[in-house]
Amino acid sequence: MFTNGTHVLAGYQPRKKKPHISGLGGGKQEGESYMQTAWRETLEELFEFKEIPKDLFDIIQLTIQPKDSFITGNYINVVYTFADLQQLLQLLHCYELESNVYTIIPYNITDLLFQRQHNKTAEISHLCLLPLVDHNWKNPFIDANFLKDIAALQEPKN
Repeated sequence: MFTNGTHVLAGYQPRKKKPHISGLGGGKQEGESYMQTAWRETLEELFEFKEIPKDLFDIIQLTIQPKDSFITGNYINVVYTFADLQQLLQLLHCYELESNVYTIIPYNITDLLFQRQHNKTAEISHLCLLPLVDHNWKNPFIDANFLKDIAALQEPKN
């Protein structure tokens, strides 16, 4: 998780059985530590790299330290700041990486959010910042009328 204390980075996953917005992450592969899983999933979901150099994970783990971690259900959540995300972006520029969702690796969080190209095969199609608020779990997070407004934005205008 990347957060500044008021917002958290999230992504829309359109290819799930029930499409939704979620955090970054996923399942551990054989032989991985939970930190290796966290960084692999982060790089895969944020950038859809064609290939990730093996030494990159070690360098990231040595350079960027988590601020916190906690367990929710079966997941270990690792917490980083937006400054850490910015540091990750700078670190990635030391490598010649090819991404399926960015023409150029983003230099900052604004570019990360707004320069992302839609790729129909990407696990995450869009990134967003969600407010860290106390949610009422019985009611939807997004107002139903606002959902109608969003749908209208996508309709072709004559």
